[in-house]
Amino acid sequence: MNIAKKIFPFLNWGPLINGPNLRADLIAGITVSLVLIPQSMAYAQLAGLPPIYGLYAALLPGLVGAMWGSSFHLATGPVAMTSLLTMATLTPFGMGDPNFIGSDRYIELAILLAFMVGLVRLFIGLFKLTVMANFLSQPVIRGFINAGALIIGSSQVSKIFGVQMHRSNFYLADIWHVFTAIPKELYVPTFGIGLSSLIMLWALKKYLPKVPAALVVVALGSIVVKYMGWADLHVVDPNLPAAASDAGRRFVAVVGFIPPGLPKFAPPHFELNMMIHMIPGAFVVMFIGFMEFNSVNKAIAPKSGQKIDVTQEMIGQGVSALVGSFSQCYPTSGSFSRTALNFAAGGKTGMSSVFAAVMVLLTLLFLTQFLGFLPQAVLAAIIIMAVAGLIDFKAMIHATKVDKFDGISSWITFGASLLFAPHIVNGILIGGAVALALHLYKTMKPHVQIVSNLEIVCSDGHGGQRKVRNPVMSFDGQLYFANVSYFEDTVNHIFEENPQAERVLVDGSGINEIDASGEAMLRELVAGLRERGKDLSFIGLKPQIIEVMKRSGFIHYMTEDNFFDSLAEARERYGITAEEGK
Repeated sequence: MNIAKKIFPFLNWGPLINGPNLRADLIAGITVSLVLIPQSMAYAQLAGLPPIYGLYAALLPGLVGAMWGSSFHLATGPVAMTSLLTMATLTPFGMGDPNFIGSDRYIELAILLAFMVGLVRLFIGLFKLTVMANFLSQPVIRGFINAGALIIGSSQVSKIFGVQMHRSNFYLADIWHVFTAIPKELYVPTFGIGLSSLIMLWALKKYLPKVPAALVVVALGSIVVKYMGWADLHVVDPNLPAAASDAGRRFVAVVGFIPPGLPKFAPPHFELNMMIHMIPGAFVVMFIGFMEFNSVNKAIAPKSGQKIDVTQEMIGQGVSALVGSFSQCYPTSGSFSRTALNFAAGGKTGMSSVFAAVMVLLTLLFLTQFLGFLPQAVLAAIIIMAVAGLIDFKAMIHATKVDKFDGISSWITFGASLLFAPHIVNGILIGGAVALALHLYKTMKPHVQIVSNLEIVCSDGHGGQRKVRNPVMSFDGQLYFANVSYFEDTVNHIFEENPQAERVLVDGSGINEIDASGEAMLRELVAGLRERGKDLSFIGLKPQIIEVMKRSGFIHYMTEDNFFDSLAEARERYGITAEEGK
């Protein structure tokens, strides 16, 4: 039975499924769906896809993600950052074609990207490599998310004002053109709908948080546009100035006709060469998605009392994306906001996600006819409000205060992501590379300090005795290829500053690791010192370091007399009788 539950995690719901819990899950599922349906359509457009593909992505991925994950509350489906990354990954494949985004070819590649993301997640999960998902530091992720949120929000400005937005390889220039076009192309009805939607979303969230704000503005916006005669279902292109008919009359840009029915089930169009080119984007989607769903699970698990299996969650997200790619879905992930809503609405098991998927199913079958007059400005307002909560510059400032190198990598990631937009994947790759380079730089010069001097009584060569002060040096960090020269230079400098010293005692309690370069450097250093009548000793080395030195023969080379468990043992060994001081 345990094996069956491992393969089919949803069997763990069994003992919890009863009348009261089912009622709670039904209410939570309906509540989440009221946010999920309008959000999914908005996020699909953010990904460069027709709104119907957002509903497709809200159906099976949400169901499968709940059934094969470990969390009872994680809501899987379209999310803002994954949608942005989808467009960022696919845009270069258009080779500058202005009609590429949203085309049949673009949709085909979006579905294939979902398959690739699923493969990466499944690989990470099955081989228990979730530690790889922590390769990017939190400050780098934060810089990227802040830049991504700004890009997402600003990309919707044109829809709020009803002006045209050109798409090029330099996003900042595109946004600048939008703002310069506002005085000439502003369409008042579109702006009125967009601005009022933003105000309503903010007010309902602040004063009536239990009201499904997104659904309210969707319903009101659609009703106003339809009965005021401000829309034409044949004029839906959001890239036109507001939207214009053949006769030149301007309309409010709307979603337009949405075909009813379920997505067709078919395998993605596999192209090996294209799949290889998608690998970097698939890994970035995996990284960002992991950070989001892992963060919300960590936040909710203590409150729900449920133990989350991160590996199983990654498997669940992988299966979800793979199954989704066979049902016309673009990449999905765990949603922070909808997961929190699921828990707050009283969800008890993964059945809440099943009920949410049923609501999406009913919408696809019977309600798409009511969505045609949904204004693009309303969807833009939903996106702007959703991503506003993602922006957190305080975290970047705090990271800078904690560690200047973390702060530098965070701000570089932020700046590079904005500069390279729409190819924001380049931004996070640059940020990750900078963080790694700064980490190596920091470890090249670990903390070194002369913590004391030991006065050792020894022969003066004439039958008498003399006391020699021998420095004790602490070394905190790995002893590896990047800092071997620093270690060697430091020891030689200490002998230059203390010419009477016969040896330097290294307090190695802070050395956690040594590689072949470090061991080779120590051999060469000791050999050189002994030629000059000097020597090196080690105090308090960790067991793993001693083990490496035994395997390499270094302890035999040095002789065990040069290794001490503590400073007190060194005193006893050398017969030290005098004071110890700085």
